[in-house]
Amino acid sequence: MKELAPRAALYALANAAMAAWFLSRGDHAWDTFALDDAYIHHVYAEGIAYGEGLAYNPGEPAAGTTSPLWALVLTPFHVIGLAGSTLVGASKVLGCFTMVVAALLADRLASSWSGGAGTGPGPGIAAGLLVAIDPAMMFSALSGMEVPLAAALLLAALRSLERLHFPTAGLLLGLTTLTRPELAVVVVLVIGWQARRGIGRRGLLWLALPSLVLLCAWSLWCLHATDRLLPTTYFAKHVTGLSLLDQFGDVLDAGLAVLGGRWLAPLVLAAGFAVHAFGPRALAPLWLVLGFVAAVAWAHDLRETERFFWMRYALPVRPLLLVVVGMGLWSVPHRVGRAIVCALALLVAAGASVPAAAEYGQSCTNIAALNVAAAHWLDEHAPRGAWLASADAGAVRLLTERPVVDLVGLNDHRVLEDRAAVLRARDPAYYVVFESWFPAMVASPRFEVVHRLESTPYVLCRECEQSEMLILRRR
Repeated sequence: MKELAPRAALYALANAAMAAWFLSRGDHAWDTFALDDAYIHHVYAEGIAYGEGLAYNPGEPAAGTTSPLWALVLTPFHVIGLAGSTLVGASKVLGCFTMVVAALLADRLASSWSGGAGTGPGPGIAAGLLVAIDPAMMFSALSGMEVPLAAALLLAALRSLERLHFPTAGLLLGLTTLTRPELAVVVVLVIGWQARRGIGRRGLLWLALPSLVLLCAWSLWCLHATDRLLPTTYFAKHVTGLSLLDQFGDVLDAGLAVLGGRWLAPLVLAAGFAVHAFGPRALAPLWLVLGFVAAVAWAHDLRETERFFWMRYALPVRPLLLVVVGMGLWSVPHRVGRAIVCALALLVAAGASVPAAAEYGQSCTNIAALNVAAAHWLDEHAPRGAWLASADAGAVRLLTERPVVDLVGLNDHRVLEDRAAVLRARDPAYYVVFESWFPAMVASPRFEVVHRLESTPYVLCRECEQSEMLILRRR
């Protein structure tokens, strides 16, 4: 353990330097999340803190989160009463801390898979540094999303497997599925991988049972809240009636998202070196990465995968890929060659952080100028306790502390069944919409625009047409 202390300090220092760079890229980089979805996680965490369980609106069980574990992890912030910029800042610190833990786990895995003492500490340090300063993971950590936690749990599970702690590994694998449900595919692949290693029926049972129990518990909650076994987000996002080819049509996009776009050539080259040098020890984790890519391609309609808004779904396995990359960098012949390629890899990471940090800063500005500003306006103008309706349902729900009809239906299964009926029953005082999403509502004489919010350039996604947010009131 003593040898890990200086490495932990190194990874924490490198991570803090990268975080400082990101947080300097905008007036709202510290006090605002880069995605509205992060506020939704806190809505569910607040529900748990108030003793209501996973509830989007007070007293109404919901299955709108696909990361119930992340909501549970955020709950202590609400128990102690954090709010506003303090709550946002604490979430960002937690994300960076989790990222440093993932870096340490990446270090241990790379050292183990590359032969440990036979190759020295080099592969581990290379992998740990890559994870600690990775721009895509830093964006995730500071965005308030669950990606670093999912990545750290997966790496911890694989590390426990290397140490033959099967019950611990099984529990950690099960927890990954409560952080990102697509990781259930990785769990299946891990079980198959360990079966080939001959760990026996008892070991396989320890690996599989926790995931089955936790997934069944989550499905029972979904059934209790919505009368369906899957989260509401699945039905809101998943297009039915597609052919098998269409379902997996985003495999290439999902793969590019894991590679982070700007890292494409260096990552592929370094992974190739690792496979050449270490064979099955490097190839096995790559199969886990590819399996997750297929799961993400099936579950999501990915576009603009260079944007974090779409890339985030594929990122939980990125540190696992960086472990293999770290092994590959250290497999380059000769000490000078290794030093050169490692330095180049770190330079590439630093270079990729420039556009990533700029996008992060502008994303925070977009959310502050639209979602957060809309919430503040509504807090001043909407009657206390009145229902609201919103297309982006995170900041509006959390910051106004008023019940909200999620117009997209991500957090309310009844909206997916009959949105008009829900709106008639709730009679919202105000509607928060993007005109591109609800053109008929904006054009209808039954509504009047009472407030407009605009933020350009809008970088969360180019195709969304969300640079202007409207607040409507029914005439």
